[in-house]
Amino acid sequence: MSLLKVPLIISACTWYQACCKPPNLQLEGSVKSVASDYVAYAVAGTLWFPTLFMGTVEVIAILSGYAPIFSSFLAPLHLGSAQQVSINASSLRITPVYLLGWALIYIGWHIRTSAFEELGTQFTYKLRVSEKHRLVTTGSYSHIRHPSYAGGLLFIIGGILTQLGPGSLWSTYPASLTLSLIVKSWVCFCIVSLGYTVLRAHGEERMLKAGFGKEWLAYTVNTPYMFIPYVF
Repeated sequence: MSLLKVPLIISACTWYQACCKPPNLQLEGSVKSVASDYVAYAVAGTLWFPTLFMGTVEVIAILSGYAPIFSSFLAPLHLGSAQQVSINASSLRITPVYLLGWALIYIGWHIRTSAFEELGTQFTYKLRVSEKHRLVTTGSYSHIRHPSYAGGLLFIIGGILTQLGPGSLWSTYPASLTLSLIVKSWVCFCIVSLGYTVLRAHGEERMLKAGFGKEWLAYTVNTPYMFIPYVF
């Protein structure tokens, strides 16, 4: 059962990377207003790299259950003896909580990357409105005003579930202080990132209102929800 988890881990890490990587570095054209936010790059990197690390560790631990030689790569994390690592690898299984988290990551990835495509070259990590900027109100933007952030919230929550639920790396090797510190720090950062995402969306709304005026106000009337249709 645990070996079947490997492709799920790899796919989740791949989707996480796609969600965190900015599709464009900057928007061409003269600028009407700029609110550069390099914090977004730091947040994305801090979310992505620990996810890749923990996913890699979990895959190696699972493989050690079939070939104990893999456990030697995990020695710096002090997960236990090679024999203990191999024996406990069977606990790295697929659970309902893990599947829920994995599904949320997938849904978040799908929503967020769809928003990337709909905005095209206008999507950057720097909040800005240029002379060539147009207000996109179709596709996923016709249902909620911030589908990219909504997708981000989903994949962050999904990631937390995959790392803290039963059958996770942390629950299987709780004695490793190094691993525990990494996972707990990452989860705390994820929780902070959820709040940051909501605050950033509100900041973006103020910028778009200033840049588009009546066009933006009309859009907010037709599309009253920011993240979840009929809820918020």
